[in-house]
Amino acid sequence: MWSGRDPMRWAPFDEAFAGATLAPGVGGWIEVDGVRAFARVRLDDGRVVAWRTAFGVTTAIEWIERDGALLPSAIERDGNGRAEFEWTRVADGWWFPERIDLEAYFGDDWGPETLEFTALEVHPPER
Repeated sequence: MWSGRDPMRWAPFDEAFAGATLAPGVGGWIEVDGVRAFARVRLDDGRVVAWRTAFGVTTAIEWIERDGALLPSAIERDGNGRAEFEWTRVADGWWFPERIDLEAYFGDDWGPETLEFTALEVHPPER
């Protein structure tokens, strides 16, 4: 249920956009041709802040910076489904959402729902 909504699971840029043609669009959008998943992408200060799929779904991301980490604070789909995140630092360089508020995220009649992680223990791999 999350796979299409999680930008962290996408292929690296050079793989995801291999063979694509990018061109300036209207309203700050970059038009994407030749990639099945994306029709448009919008950047702000070098960050992806919105994308529109070839299927017509628009997703917008709001970002926050915490101790040098760039984290999504909210993701909104088609102007109504919304997920808001509160993050906690669990180890040096590792962040985990301690709370996620979901409203109509999986459909207009879905939610609201809040996921709270109160007993969190993370063991990052050795570097």
